[in-house]
Amino acid sequence: MRGASRTCQLTAPRGLRRNPFTMTKKLKLSEIVTDAGTQVRAGLNEATVADYAEALADGAKFPAVIVFHDGSRYIAADGFHRIEAATRTGATQIECDVRKGSKTDALKYALGCNVHHGLRRSNADKRHAVELAVKEFGKFSDSTLAEICAVNRELVAEVRKINLLDSSRLTPPPTRIGLDG
Repeated sequence: MRGASRTCQLTAPRGLRRNPFTMTKKLKLSEIVTDAGTQVRAGLNEATVADYAEALADGAKFPAVIVFHDGSRYIAADGFHRIEAATRTGATQIECDVRKGSKTDALKYALGCNVHHGLRRSNADKRHAVELAVKEFGKFSDSTLAEICAVNRELVAEVRKINLLDSSRLTPPPTRIGLDG
């Protein structure tokens, strides 16, 4: 890897590509909020961060990270590994596609990321994304959440069932009235 200048290709799937309401600009890493609850992976992959940091140090160019601007904050939606890699190389800025929107918009976008580009999602990543989606968008149908998270409906139903069972253990079930009154 060392000594090779390259451009890293992380192609966004249709529907997640840059839209006309996106502005590309460099942002200070310190301006990007990465702890707003929009990281849908179970955790960062250390090997990927190290690979990206090495590539950046060698002069590689990565696609812009996706952030949503809510009027006061730049909330990360896609590119958490690239942000961490840039931080580790001592960079102070990173190229961003800035979209207008809230934390909810950023989360909704993030839930479907990395299906066709970047580090593929592990089963734990998919499950974590569904858990976040059920928590944030619980009124949506299993099919709708499956589409947003780019997973199958059965996984959403399974996660929803487990969450329901867990929450029923925390609070006593409602009192039932039998046939005898």
